[in-house]
Amino acid sequence: MRHAVMEKGRVTKTVELPDALSDTLRLPSGADQLYCRIIQDTAGRFYLITPRALVPCDSTDGTKPGTPVPLDLKGHEPEYSGIALAAPRGGTPLADAVDCVFPADKGKKVVYIRVTLKQAD
Repeated sequence: MRHAVMEKGRVTKTVELPDALSDTLRLPSGADQLYCRIIQDTAGRFYLITPRALVPCDSTDGTKPGTPVPLDLKGHEPEYSGIALAAPRGGTPLADAVDCVFPADKGKKVVYIRVTLKQAD
């Protein structure tokens, strides 16, 4: 999986995400599909939200993922489309939490979670 950084509508950098993140990017069903979303907190720090974890990035541009922090999904497992942002962030102020949704129980449920981004300094 590759990650691109865009500024003013242009790709300025592209990197391959490390193989060490493969398990956290993979859907719990074991499918070969990899998913993640990238988000920023109010301090401008980047995080990857994967089907299994929140991954803080160790760089100002989000291209160096750090150590994954497992998500508590209360026993639910994201399915075919992974975790999606519940509301578009484009044009909205940065926040220290993000609302997410994902399909579960063979598509019979849509699960809502709120993920706290900013960790205590």
